[in-house]
Amino acid sequence: MENLKKAVSKIIATAMTVDAALEDKKLNIAEGLRIGISAVGWVWIFKNFYVVAADFKAMTETDVPVLNAYIAETLDLRNDVTEAVVEQALDIILNLAAVMVKTREAA
Repeated sequence: MENLKKAVSKIIATAMTVDAALEDKKLNIAEGLRIGISAVGWVWIFKNFYVVAADFKAMTETDVPVLNAYIAETLDLRNDVTEAVVEQALDIILNLAAVMVKTREAA
């Protein structure tokens, strides 16, 4: 699950960069550049897509809460309500995706 966590970390880093940039509800060139630089980390995700996908497919029912806890620990947005909503949405998405993978494997 380490590759999956690394991929999630890169996405979270970009989300937190965007959140910080939008603190004043404006986006200047320097903030745009910081967002772009943080998104460069996503190249690793695309280059390692198959190992990340393999980690995801290998997740067990007990791994989903572990990944959700990791997201909750790592994600830190300025607005706690928004952060909670994002964490809940990711929890739902991960659980649905896990069910879809298990259903596809069973077919």
